[in-house]
Amino acid sequence: LALHYASKDCDLPSVSEVEEDIVSGKVQLSSEGATKEALARRQKAARQKLGGIRALEKTALSIFSRRSSSKGALACLVGKNSAYFLSRPEMSVGRNTKHQLVDVDLSLEGNCSKVSRQQGIIKMLPDGSFHFQNFGQRKVRVDNKVVPTKRRAALQNGSFLDFGGLRFLFLKNPVNTEIQF
Repeated sequence: LALHYASKDCDLPSVSEVEEDIVSGKVQLSSEGATKEALARRQKAARQKLGGIRALEKTALSIFSRRSSSKGALACLVGKNSAYFLSRPEMSVGRNTKHQLVDVDLSLEGNCSKVSRQQGIIKMLPDGSFHFQNFGQRKVRVDNKVVPTKRRAALQNGSFLDFGGLRFLFLKNPVNTEIQF
């Protein structure tokens, strides 16, 4: 395709001109550039990059685990602007006011006008699993599923939570999930 247009002494064609040439058959797409050797080189490079990504993930997980453990955290809510270390088996989530305080004040993350003062609770169960229970008038999304008022949703390691447009990643600390109740 590139050779076809490179041989012409004109400006680059528009997308619609290229599409028309392909559909009309003026230009043939071929896979000659994709030799077995080139494909093997690309696969090897991809495997090496994947190994690097896996090593980076292990490093990031160990850093998170050490930082969480040093803070005594059972889990963490990570947003764009803030991270909340959850250090007790049950913690309230919402926005602070003069008369009501919550454990996780989402106003530190950004505009929380669509977050209830007492939005809900993140609770760790005796088996080490977590769930979020919504107490607020506003809906919350866990892994893109709506959690209506007075309902709960299981939190997995890596779950996404959306509180009125404020998005967080829920991460379990693999070290500190064994606590006494």
